[in-house]
Amino acid sequence: MSDRGQQNRVVLVTGGSRGIGRAVVLRLAQTGAHIAFTYATRTDAARDTAAQARQAGAADVTFFPCDMADTKAIADLPSLVDGRWGRLDVLVNNAGLTRDGPFALLPAEQWREVLTVNLVNTIRLTEAALPMLEQTRGVVVSVSSLAGRAGKEGQVPYSATKSGLIGMTRLVARTCRQRGIRAVAVMPGFIRTDMIEGLGAKAMEPTLAGSVQPRPGEAEEVANVCAFLASNEASYLDGSAVPVDGGFRI
Repeated sequence: MSDRGQQNRVVLVTGGSRGIGRAVVLRLAQTGAHIAFTYATRTDAARDTAAQARQAGAADVTFFPCDMADTKAIADLPSLVDGRWGRLDVLVNNAGLTRDGPFALLPAEQWREVLTVNLVNTIRLTEAALPMLEQTRGVVVSVSSLAGRAGKEGQVPYSATKSGLIGMTRLVARTCRQRGIRAVAVMPGFIRTDMIEGLGAKAMEPTLAGSVQPRPGEAEEVANVCAFLASNEASYLDGSAVPVDGGFRI
């Protein structure tokens, strides 16, 4: 993908201090963008990501602590970006969590936490960002999951929220096309991040065995797709949910 014409865009990435979010921050930094990202608790990781993004070529970088369960903090994020750069070109909805367990035994509070962070407040942030994105004919890129398409045993709340992000993407694409806003999603499979490190090979075996490429993906491979989807070169992709899953059950 050529990065020509992508310089000086303003990008907001949620959950940008580690995993896929960090890889997205560093990849978009290579385009010369101004980048803001959120993090949950690890200030050291956020500082390191920001430093790496500057080295990679970002025009400017800032980061905010943000509890994705805090509705007010979520609604304020576009204003923080506006206060620094006066515009927003790309929103990357990446932050999320999972609380795994048997469907019938999972406590209601854990259900609510996953639904709030992964879906409800992601929708609220997207809604809050739309007026700024309209001014720039911007793009919303949401990180869904293979679990949102195929389901995943022991991850019913997580799968439901990731499926919900695909639905949100398609709805925003349809309702906001007259405002010049595109909305797209990616559906990563098993990606080598902190979230899957503790699963072990046995838990990953059924998914990997059902894929054309029987290996975990790398965060950078997802980030490359996100960067393409956010670029002008992907202008005909709207409402799309792109799998990045090694060819799972094709």
